[in-house]
Amino acid sequence: MYEKAEEMLARILEITKTLPQDHQLKGFEILLSGYVQSELHKVAPPSKAAPTTEPPSIAASADIPKEVLQRFGATAKRLQVDQEKLMSLFDFTTDPFALQALSIPGDNIADKARNVALVIAAKNYFTNGNWFADWKEVKAESVNQNCYDSPNHAKYLKAGGTQFKSVNPGVGIEPNADGIKAAEQLIKGLAEA
Repeated sequence: MYEKAEEMLARILEITKTLPQDHQLKGFEILLSGYVQSELHKVAPPSKAAPTTEPPSIAASADIPKEVLQRFGATAKRLQVDQEKLMSLFDFTTDPFALQALSIPGDNIADKARNVALVIAAKNYFTNGNWFADWKEVKAESVNQNCYDSPNHAKYLKAGGTQFKSVNPGVGIEPNADGIKAAEQLIKGLAEA
């Protein structure tokens, strides 16, 4: 180990001299550290664990509360969809977590607006166990999905009367049993897409 240390140190110093004065110290540290790391890898014993080619799971890489993971697990099992695929619809780097960039389907603006409300209600179910969609959050995602029609938005949502217990403009939207089933099928379809 470090057979060519003298030669490498001279080379590092040469390179460092070419850097601006205020970056020379940091440059030296980086180059020296890189050299030491490369030498350590040459003599490090081989790992006994098999190399993994799969990235770490979402659940393992994010700080997700146990209750949230349990809701994802139970829903994934019930819908017969891979839990990781289901979780991939959401961005866990924010608190509370948010939807990833995705395109919510719908045959027309009204249908798409109802689907947005159902997806937001599903997200809130995963977050806190309640099937409820906050009006402001639905409005923001509807704008994002290009299906927000200010004078008609509440009318569009109420037209899906078979899916919602209540649609209270400015407050929120609560799906009924049919709406929950529709929301689950919608997120299953998005996860499998």
